[in-house]
Amino acid sequence: MNKILWFSLCMGTGFCQAQQRTYTLADMPFQIDSTTSGVVYKGTIDVPGASADQLYTRAKAFFWSAFSHDNQVIKVDDQLKGVVSGRGRLFLPMTSTQAESSSRSIYYEVPVEIRVNDAQYSYRIADIYIIENGKRTRLDNDIRADLTTIRQQVLIEEEYNRSIRSVSPFISLINQLKRRMKSRSKVPFHS
Repeated sequence: MNKILWFSLCMGTGFCQAQQRTYTLADMPFQIDSTTSGVVYKGTIDVPGASADQLYTRAKAFFWSAFSHDNQVIKVDDQLKGVVSGRGRLFLPMTSTQAESSSRSIYYEVPVEIRVNDAQYSYRIADIYIIENGKRTRLDNDIRADLTTIRQQVLIEEEYNRSIRSVSPFISLINQLKRRMKSRSKVPFHS
């Protein structure tokens, strides 16, 4: 009897270990816009004790630090309404071998909108394009074209991790935004 119980326990443990976790679109770090079916990164963050003016200043500083290599980053600058929005470039990392063997210029064009209130801000990143040698392609074209099928797809862990790596530049940008908005340092920015 003990042998049967032990065998059952071992088989059950082996079976559990053989199963892989699966992921769906709901597990991704972005949302799908109900109107456009496009990918949207958005959030509302509380910053206790921070005034709208302080958050506004931090939002502008974020744009200049995140997109320091760009000119004319900020497109909307309305302190009265508490809105700062702009567009900047995130360059794709290349190995030295890739850079030497290629004259390609590849980057993401990323629009960011930040809205501030006392003790709170919200951000929205949507309509991201990838630019390759001057050609603009909307990053979420595949999702928008076949959203019904994509909603039904189940990813194994390896596929999910690959997907997460592909969106890591945007996650890093959001983390940079969150750090900047919490920061109390007075970092100068371009006017």
